[in-house]
Amino acid sequence: DADTTRANEGDTITVTITASEAITLPAVQIAGQYAAVSGADDSWSATYTVVGADVIEGAASVLIVYEDLASNEGATETTMTDGSAVEIDLTVPTLPTVSITSDNSNDVTKVNHGDTITLTFTSSEDITEPVVSLAGRSASVSGSGSSWSASYVVVGSAVSEGAVSLSIDFEDLASNSGVGVSAVTDGSEVVIDQTEPSLTAITIVSSNVADTTRANVGDTITLTITADEAIVITDT
Repeated sequence: DADTTRANEGDTITVTITASEAITLPAVQIAGQYAAVSGADDSWSATYTVVGADVIEGAASVLIVYEDLASNEGATETTMTDGSAVEIDLTVPTLPTVSITSDNSNDVTKVNHGDTITLTFTSSEDITEPVVSLAGRSASVSGSGSSWSASYVVVGSAVSEGAVSLSIDFEDLASNSGVGVSAVTDGSEVVIDQTEPSLTAITIVSSNVADTTRANVGDTITLTITADEAIVITDT
């Protein structure tokens, strides 16, 4: 596991025991289940491999019953002497919020070569660093705990036009794998658009009442432009 203080299905929990003197084989339960015990004299260990259907989530309980070679029973132990603990976590993590945007200065829902796509998401519990792809390319991931972001700088030759695809693979600290996510939760979208716009119609006219093809002092000349997609005004 990513965190040895957590365990899920198939993980092995180990309790290490040191007695004040040689003892016989102790009986040990971990998470309410009998453990396999090995060792000798005053040094023992007990292990239990988690079966999800047999345990409940939460701190793994421990019960140790033992006696010395003279059959003197020791006090039943249920706590660790060093404060260590293992939490059984069988819950699959989820991503309740996922949103996508870009740094395109004209429209954050569109990108082309050189623009950065950013995906932000939160998890239902702390997770390890997720694996994220954007537009089919590996993204750079940052964050910790339950708050993460992933970014990709568009390389025009490496992507296809259209809505940016996304993929998030993740697991919690107990190695419970979440269901892979491929969609946002808030309806946000970023579209890759590398097609140059064109002007499908351009007309010019003046306000001259006698002849709109002529203008003199005080007349207003109007240029009307129709593009094949939405455009913005740029410096000339």
